[in-house]
Amino acid sequence: MKQRKTCRKSGGKTGAGILVLALTASALAQPALMHPAWAISGKERLAGDLELLTIQQVQATKIVPDHDQKRTAKCLAQAIAADIPEPDAAKLVEIFEGRSKADAALQKKWFTISAKDAPARNAQVLQAVDKLCRDLGPYIKQMM
Repeated sequence: MKQRKTCRKSGGKTGAGILVLALTASALAQPALMHPAWAISGKERLAGDLELLTIQQVQATKIVPDHDQKRTAKCLAQAIAADIPEPDAAKLVEIFEGRSKADAALQKKWFTISAKDAPARNAQVLQAVDKLCRDLGPYIKQMM
């Protein structure tokens, strides 16, 4: 069975606030997102969904060179998902896939990652970036 990944184009705006809004809006507007066979935990599935959504934001910026865009999107997605507890990650996946109603508070809690709006969460994500892909940190920090 062949899986098909779908994404919508978003505007060319950058910044963490735009990223949060784009992640939330895109996720709710998406048909069920397909997951790779290796994605078994809620966090892994969530990281896969976020990677599909963040690639658009990474490509829209002029910050990340073309050859690093996919890696940067994957790294940012994994960093965002890294500290989310498994039950919350599973709930967010259910929302993304349209199997559960939106939970604005839960989405805001984990997807608000700007230094201005959520400094603690921003630091948490950046710390995960440093662990996962230190070489991409400068790009991600500029995006956030």
